Amino acid sequence: MQERKGYKRVVSSFFLSCLILGTWTGCANVKMNMGLHKKVNASVHLVGPQQTDDTYNSYEALIALENKQSKNTNNDTFTDYHNAIVIEQISQANKQRAEQKAKEKALEAKMAEELAIQHQKELEEAARQAAYSKAQSAKAAQEQAEQAQIQQEANQAQEEANQAAQEQQTQQQAQVAQQNTYAPDTIYLNGNAIPYVNAGQGSGQAIIDANPNGTAATWGGASVQSGSDGLNTHFIGHNYGAFTCLLGANIGDVITITDGASNPTSYVVNDIRKSDNDGYELGTGADLMGMVAGVGGGERVTLQTCFDDFSLLFVFANAG
Repeated sequence: MQERKGYKRVVSSFFLSCLILGTWTGCANVKMNMGLHKKVNASVHLVGPQQTDDTYNSYEALIALENKQSKNTNNDTFTDYHNAIVIEQISQANKQRAEQKAKEKALEAKMAEELAIQHQKELEEAARQAAYSKAQSAKAAQEQAEQAQIQQEANQAQEEANQAAQEQQTQQQAQVAQQNTYAPDTIYLNGNAIPYVNAGQGSGQAIIDANPNGTAATWGGASVQSGSDGLNTHFIGHNYGAFTCLLGANIGDVITITDGASNPTSYVVNDIRKSDNDGYELGTGADLMGMVAGVGGGERVTLQTCFDDFSLLFVFANAG
């Protein structure tokens, strides 16, 4: 009977150990040297729920349970030895579980650290991408502004070129129109166009005598009319005839005279005087021939005609 009770105790101890270690199924061969007791062989198949953490923390309760199951046994040595084994098994199980929890926590900490590192890398990459995108946008905006400035300058240059070409064309058209409007070697006064001949003192009188109604001629001053020589040109014409229109001239009238190339020069009437047939001014007796036939006085013209049979009419005009 004593051996049979020891067998039950070993089986009960093994079952308890399996519960403590959390085993669902298992087979164990227990060979124990019990000192004065003989060896006991046992083979046990266990099925049951895994125990909670409370199982590992109640040494006294487990030992008490085991002692209760073996209360009919008087072998204290066997009981003490058995309790020592149970306590060792519980200690090992708790140690293993603590190590497992420590490993799990270490793994969780490592995973959290790796996640934090990965998150930091993602944040840095996002910041880098944002900075790059911002730099690209700024560069594109600058290039666009520069291109717009270049285009604006090109448009302005083209507009200026077009304007210059238009002005040149307008000027050319004006010159053509002017040439078409003015005849060469012609005096224009108060709606009258009087052709003249650059004759000088040598032949001027003969020319106007030959065509008294249609032609005037140069006589004193510069013998050839030029609007840019800075000299006085003296023109003569008959009245009644080509210069009859001088009788209606007034201070401020404009006289336009063209040269041989139809280039016009405008002169403004600034003085009108009368003299006898010898050139002495009526009323003052002053000799006017220096003013009439001289070349000085700047760019100007003097137009002379007969006022009547006893006096002459002079119209003086300066370039305007």
